[in-house]
Amino acid sequence: RSSLINFAGVDRVFVVKDGKLAERIIRQGRRLEGDRLEVATGLEPGLTLVTNPTDRFVPGQPVTVER
Repeated sequence: RSSLINFAGVDRVFVVKDGKLAERIIRQGRRLEGDRLEVATGLEPGLTLVTNPTDRFVPGQPVTVER
């Protein structure tokens, strides 16, 4: 859930694709243990999610992934 942004009733996350931020609208599924939740639609396997996004993020912004 630390990747989730809810604005005006719409759930969104930021992902990294080709070294840039991309915003995805998702639909939540079940709430799982702890702070985890199921994403019913909007994401495909293998994407890198951004945790703790800020309001300064802009789709298309170049980013570097640190793990």
